[in-house]
Amino acid sequence: MAEITGATVTYTDYTGAPTDPRLLNVPDAWGDVKVQDLVDTLSAKQAELDALVYDALLDIPDTSGKQVLSATKSVGITCVSIRAQVKFEDLPGPSYTIKRITDGNFVSIDNEADRNQIEEMANSTFVNWKTEADVSAALLNPDISAAVWDVPQADHVDAGTTGESLDDAAAKAALAAALAASQ
Repeated sequence: MAEITGATVTYTDYTGAPTDPRLLNVPDAWGDVKVQDLVDTLSAKQAELDALVYDALLDIPDTSGKQVLSATKSVGITCVSIRAQVKFEDLPGPSYTIKRITDGNFVSIDNEADRNQIEEMANSTFVNWKTEADVSAALLNPDISAAVWDVPQADHVDAGTTGESLDDAAAKAALAAALAASQ
């Protein structure tokens, strides 16, 4: 993973007034962007001397991921920026280019107190963008799955259900066993 070469951050507009949200400008030559590259770049940019007078770009406590699930799998990374959007370089056109943010999740919030999500991408001329979310399996409420599996089969034997099929199969197996034993 790497810091995005040539990336800049726009903190103020042409009059010197603060921009809100701030823009992480990604040069066209970089191509698609990995979320880890955004983490590396935002971390490096907020550590630069001229950035120290501004609020942080990256929400360090909530930027996380990469926990190992097995020898071949790990959880994707989530990058949480604070009032910062990604802006791909404007292109001359007339044809459009598609740029992607891949290999994780990129989220932008308005501030650390309210934590309202804002648009994470700024519009660029002749550039369509796409974020490809990285979603790991999640168990939202373990009590639900336990309740589903612990329901007796006898409660689910309506016509056309799996419970009815299992009851029929059990009855047929018992009949076959009785016939085999009597011969």
